[in-house]
Amino acid sequence: MRVAGFVLAGGRSTRMGRDKALLPWGAGTLLEHIAGVVREALGNVAVIGREIPDLIPDCGPLGGLLTALQNTDADRVLIVACDMPHLTPELLRDLGRGDADAMVAETDGRLHPLCASYHRRVLPLVEALVVQRSLKMHDFLSQIQVQRVPADAKLLKNLNTPEDLPQ
Repeated sequence: MRVAGFVLAGGRSTRMGRDKALLPWGAGTLLEHIAGVVREALGNVAVIGREIPDLIPDCGPLGGLLTALQNTDADRVLIVACDMPHLTPELLRDLGRGDADAMVAETDGRLHPLCASYHRRVLPLVEALVVQRSLKMHDFLSQIQVQRVPADAKLLKNLNTPEDLPQ
């Protein structure tokens, strides 16, 4: 099964006050770091919102998923947000395995739809939801077969505000 990796980097970063993707991280930016982890896990990566513009603007992560599905012929697409610096290639590889509609990272019973892989068979539903402007990821997940992939909460900690940044 072929898996294509995508990083979502089209958000407004309002709580951070500046573009999260461009925050310094390691020897580069947060986006470069996350893209490197995805590339290490899958051997490929593309960035929605930077390299590939959203097909339909202002549709949030569901619009990013639509764009990813429309820009590959892979069996699955792995979607990760650009603000989770502690992700590991091992977790991302685990998310790419399996045949459920969605393989979603889970911590303490909470699903993380922006750290998940989606089978291309969900494309018609994603298209319909975007057209209807029904854009909530958890509502989308409630309509498909989800396999939960247990993950360490530390790996999924995201950077939302300046207080979340390491000192």
